[in-house]
Amino acid sequence: MVSKGSAGFACEEDLQVKKVNEGGKVDQAGVQVGMVLVAFQGEALEPGKTWAVVREKIKSTQKPWAFGFSLGSDR
Repeated sequence: MVSKGSAGFACEEDLQVKKVNEGGKVDQAGVQVGMVLVAFQGEALEPGKTWAVVREKIKSTQKPWAFGFSLGSDR
């Protein structure tokens, strides 16, 4: 759960993680480059959602934020 600062990661448009901020909550949770963002605030992300759409949803949602990730091959 992220309660301060940025989300601590960035994704490709297909929601595959391309960057994890070292030392942040997401990094501490074990998220790695290549994993896939599959949920936000406890709700599964619909197939076909893009990072641009999800990023705007994140920005418009009050913190704390909760994310769900899976291994790239699990999607």
